[in-house]
Amino acid sequence: MTKPRTVKASTLTPDPANANRGTERGLRMLDDSLREDGAGRSILLDKNGLVIAGNKTLERAVDIGLEDVIVVPSDGTKLIAVQRMDLDLTEPGAARRMAYRDNRVAEVDLDWDLERLTADLAAGVDLSSHRPETELDALLGSLTPPEFQEYDAGSFDGVEEEWTEIKFRVPLGIVPLIEQQTDRICEACGYNQKTKGLALQRMAVLASAASEDELRAE
Repeated sequence: MTKPRTVKASTLTPDPANANRGTERGLRMLDDSLREDGAGRSILLDKNGLVIAGNKTLERAVDIGLEDVIVVPSDGTKLIAVQRMDLDLTEPGAARRMAYRDNRVAEVDLDWDLERLTADLAAGVDLSSHRPETELDALLGSLTPPEFQEYDAGSFDGVEEEWTEIKFRVPLGIVPLIEQQTDRICEACGYNQKTKGLALQRMAVLASAASEDELRAE
């Protein structure tokens, strides 16, 4: 294991696929914290100097002139602690303020890039260990249409129906809709045919499944 070394922040590369877009308010809070209290929490790099965690911290540090970065090589088997010799947590002041700021900035400066998140999931990134499937479904609900159970068409025998297929533009693909006018509920799956409206046809939306031309509404 090599020894710690000092490099310029400009030699480090932010993650171009960072799923957290950040927020204007969060960046302002982070900027204020760095200017008033200095650097605290470390950032995490891969072996090539690409930022895994701490992209926004690196961005703001460069902007306010904190150019020098101490890089501590590690294989992940030991924790790395940053000790600020100018702070005392037992006294009111900067140390306690930094503790609050650390938690608050993390809370405010989070804005998921749902298309990036969907692409990572499609590529096989496993997020199940810290985000249950139900949470992912809720988070991606604005991009992914709900799936309906298959139903027995015979359950609607004798019901007058008028079906018109249309399409609309979504970020990840073309999702066919069905305009329906019916008045019964399928006993097999509970599919509600009573209310006139639009129902999403069951299909999968893939992150790589549409060119710009295909996404254009017809």
